[in-house]
Amino acid sequence: MSEPEFFATPGYGDRQLTTMHYNQAVRIGDRVEISGQGGWDDDFRFPESLEDEIVRAFDNVERTLATAGATWRDVVAVDSYHIPDSPDFIGEVHNRVMVEQFRKRMGDRAPHLDGDRRRRTRRPEDARRDPRHRRGRKRRLSELIAGEAGLPYRTRA
Repeated sequence: MSEPEFFATPGYGDRQLTTMHYNQAVRIGDRVEISGQGGWDDDFRFPESLEDEIVRAFDNVERTLATAGATWRDVVAVDSYHIPDSPDFIGEVHNRVMVEQFRKRMGDRAPHLDGDRRRRTRRPEDARRDPRHRRGRKRRLSELIAGEAGLPYRTRA
């Protein structure tokens, strides 16, 4: 069995390793797993627009995959967590921007997508103060499973 190799994404990943004692990625042989990624910058600040936040989350997944020697072109499945715009619809911006990013980063390869809508458990006043729980904000990409030519990469983002 291969020994695990651990990777910290330069910037925010180094900070998380120091303060929270975890790495952003681990590789064991052909398999790569990455931790939850969101639309933050290296200082964990979120952009004002939802669209920019989703794009930055995709950028962060890309940065983290790269530290372990993988790319978006290796990804075969994505679990994505959102706070929906309404109980029955994730939101036009969520869907549009995610599709744009998949096409841009993965070309003709379409991943398996499993989404999860989270119920809001906080009052709207609290959501405005806590950027991780803003109504209608993409929270994080979680669990990417990647593989190329039958060599599976399993990635958690």
